[in-house]
Amino acid sequence: MPESPARRAGFSLIELVIVVVIIGIIVGIALVRLTSSAESSKEAALAMNLRTVRDAIGLYRAEHHGRPPYVDENGNLDTVGANFKKRLEGNTDDNGKVEAGGAFGPHLRKFPGNPFSGKTNVRIDATAPGDGSRGWHMHEVTGQFSADDSLEHAGL
Repeated sequence: MPESPARRAGFSLIELVIVVVIIGIIVGIALVRLTSSAESSKEAALAMNLRTVRDAIGLYRAEHHGRPPYVDENGNLDTVGANFKKRLEGNTDDNGKVEAGGAFGPHLRKFPGNPFSGKTNVRIDATAPGDGSRGWHMHEVTGQFSADDSLEHAGL
């Protein structure tokens, strides 16, 4: 005997469960793709920020007779990250002294942040980068500027 039209008007519980499971799978796939896209965007931003700062350091060195921005105007090592940033963001004289009327700079309008840590501070020392203590690391011996948020990003 065929079902009456009034009885077949709705969905069965199994049909509803199947639809909910399919929607759950689609949402799961979409979240994985969004998460990996966000990670890829951060990695691209990190690479761009590294390139920007490294270019600014190279220009600074060229204008200051090979002297890096972590060396003060007297030729002494200056491991204060804020001074490093000031030399790149401000105007400097021939020796690297920050002064408003300096002939060189600014090399950066604003020091970029590390997109993974959100930090803009710089650690300057002879240890390896990637300890997560700061946004950036400047190796005082090799002159290598790196991300300091993780060992994975330190190698970029």
